[in-house]
Amino acid sequence: MLLLGKGEEMSGGRTKKTILADAMEAVIGALYIDNGYKNTFDFVSRCIQPQIKKVTGENFHNDYKSILQEFCQQQFKCYPEYIMVKKTGPEHDRTFWMEVRIGQTVYGAGKGRNKKSAEQDAAKEAYLKIKA
Repeated sequence: MLLLGKGEEMSGGRTKKTILADAMEAVIGALYIDNGYKNTFDFVSRCIQPQIKKVTGENFHNDYKSILQEFCQQQFKCYPEYIMVKKTGPEHDRTFWMEVRIGQTVYGAGKGRNKKSAEQDAAKEAYLKIKA
């Protein structure tokens, strides 16, 4: 059960991956505090490990922010920097525009319903541009 504010409820908060991930993290943390490491490890191994294998499999959607960061560290010895260019819309229904820079050069731009998805979009564009 998630207790959400009116704005979050109206903007589809019950299906937002970040909110669901935070809720799952809280459940695992509570399990650890209440039952200790071994029981928590058993739960994660039994219930979450199969999902981890799906995420790390070849056919799953790539996390371009992580891929770009690893590539930048290997090739340029630096981290990509994400900069918000603008945001529009009311607070419960925003759109964010982000750029990703490596050094002083902008390599990608993206937009999304939250900063994280806009960064992911920008990272994808940047990575595909660099690898082309």
